[in-house]
Amino acid sequence: MKSGYPLWGVFARGAVAAGIATVINVIVASALAVTVDGSPEFLPLQPGPVITITVATIAAGTVTFALLNWLTTKAFVVFTVIASLVAVASIASPLALSVDDSGTFAGVTAAAALALVPLHIIPAATIIAAFAWRRPGVTS
Repeated sequence: MKSGYPLWGVFARGAVAAGIATVINVIVASALAVTVDGSPEFLPLQPGPVITITVATIAAGTVTFALLNWLTTKAFVVFTVIASLVAVASIASPLALSVDDSGTFAGVTAAAALALVPLHIIPAATIIAAFAWRRPGVTS
């Protein structure tokens, strides 16, 4: 606990971030699926996969933060850089899918693939905000 976050606090923040990011992602995915006229066959915009991937992403981020919290006094700064880089790198997947015409994914269109971009950014922003809120040792 070099950064001052108690372990229970790290996992509590992760759980809250998972709940918030999941609700936001499901709402955004549903709205985007309608907006881009997404096919029900295109599973990445369906609620089940959105919930699963969002929770898994936040869980991985929470475990990463817990490890950083144990290893360094600058856990928040290091985590923010890592989470931001991972979020930006993850955008490559929807961008590649938007130009893929191999038919690998049923129901995919360029617009539906690009609609996945915000679903990659929302969890990163949410978990960074969760760990930024009332950071130990930081006064306003």
